[in-house]
Amino acid sequence: MEMDTGQAWREIYAAIAYKQNECGAMPEYPLLIPERPEENAINVCALAIVQKECPFTEYPTHCLALWGADWPGISQP
Repeated sequence: MEMDTGQAWREIYAAIAYKQNECGAMPEYPLLIPERPEENAINVCALAIVQKECPFTEYPTHCLALWGADWPGISQP
C-alpha cells in the first residue's frame, strides 16, 4: 500500500533523529524518499535505522527498497 509522501518523510526522519541522538552523528548525505512510497518499505527502512549500531554514518541497505531496488539480501515489501 502506498503512503503519503509527507508522512513517509516524518517517519524516516524521526528514526534518523532518534539514531542521531543516540549515536551523536548521522550520515552526511540526505536519504531521499520517492513520491508515494510503499508503506512496508518505509517501515522496514525506519526500523533498520533504529536498530543500526553506532556509529551511524551510513543508511542501512534496507532503505534501498524505498526505490523498488531488487538487491540480493534485501527483501521487497
